[in-house]
Amino acid sequence: LSLHDALPISCIRHHGKVFAVEGMPSIAEHLKAGVVANSLENVVMYDYAVSDPSAGNSLKMALNPTNKGGSTVKGNKPWSNSSTNVFTAKVTTLDSMLHQSPEMQRLRLAKMDIEGSEGLALKGGRELFSKYPPCTLVVELVGEWLARAGTPASEVDAMLSSFGYDVSAVPAGAYGHGTYTLEQKNMPGCLSRLGSGVNFLLRGTKKKQAALQPK
Repeated sequence: LSLHDALPISCIRHHGKVFAVEGMPSIAEHLKAGVVANSLENVVMYDYAVSDPSAGNSLKMALNPTNKGGSTVKGNKPWSNSSTNVFTAKVTTLDSMLHQSPEMQRLRLAKMDIEGSEGLALKGGRELFSKYPPCTLVVELVGEWLARAGTPASEVDAMLSSFGYDVSAVPAGAYGHGTYTLEQKNMPGCLSRLGSGVNFLLRGTKKKQAALQPK
C-alpha cells in the first residue's frame, strides 16, 4: 500500500471496512504485505481479477514492467498481446464477492480502475449495482480499452445509467483517457439506505483473505 492508500484506510479503521481487489499475483502479494505492515485490520483482501460469469475460473494478465498499475488482462491493450510477462489470475465476480461479504450491501464509495475490464466487472456485478450500488463510483473509462474487452463504451455508459448513476460527465464513446466521479442520481436515498453512520466515512474485522464460493 502506498501512503495515499494507507492514510484514508487508517482514518476509517474504527468506522468501516475496505474491500481490496487485485488480480495480478505479484501485485496482490505487495498489497497483502502493505495491509500487514500498516496493521490495517479493517481490510478484506480478494486476490482475484473481477469479470463477468462467462470468464471462467482464470484468465491471463500481462504485467506492465514500467508501470505495474497499467497491467491488464491480455488483449485489452495493444502491447499486452506481445508481452512476455504473462501470468494466470484467478477470476471471480462482484456478485460472488457480495454473497461472500454481505457488508458490501452498504458501500459508500467504490473505485474501479481495471484497465479496460470495467464493463465486464459491471456485468458480473448486476445484483450489486442494481440492488446495492455504491453511492459514489470513481471509475476509469477508456473507450479503446473497453472496446477491445468486448464492452463498447456505449454499452458501459448505458449500464451505469441503468444502475442509477449520473453519467453526464462521461464524453460520448468514453473518448480519451479519463477517470470520472459518478454519483447516484438519488444521493439522499442512497445515503439513507446505508444508515446514519456511513456518511461519516467521507467527512472526516480481522484482516483475512476472503475465500470465495464458486460463481
